[in-house]
Amino acid sequence: MTRIYEGEIVFQEGTRVKEIRREGMAAVPKIRMEEAKKNVDQMVDPRISKREKAEILASVDPEFKFLPSEEREKVLGVLTPGELAGVYMASAGYRIDQILGPTPYINRTSVPYRYVLTGGVLLIFLGALLLIF
Repeated sequence: MTRIYEGEIVFQEGTRVKEIRREGMAAVPKIRMEEAKKNVDQMVDPRISKREKAEILASVDPEFKFLPSEEREKVLGVLTPGELAGVYMASAGYRIDQILGPTPYINRTSVPYRYVLTGGVLLIFLGALLLIF
């Protein structure tokens, strides 16, 4: 699939992470950014069990930590992978742009639109030169 998203052409859409904000969330990051990036990838990975995802989220969200395990499973069953990753990032004290950059996609391939535009103009110019000579 290809589509344009805020100045980038997205060739393969990954999981779109949703911005989640809750009252009482951490204003200062609780963990290192590298660890947060790794955990966000695990939150959207379908091969990771709900139990493991619950443990990852409980490590940064005190409200979620004190829920009984049955309630945790219910919460994880309701949230989409993008929402789950957003909740994790908010609980860890990060914004989406700090972890994922300018686009809110995980596991996506993209090329900045200006590169595609420049390449097209260059090809037109080279084609015109070949026709002249």
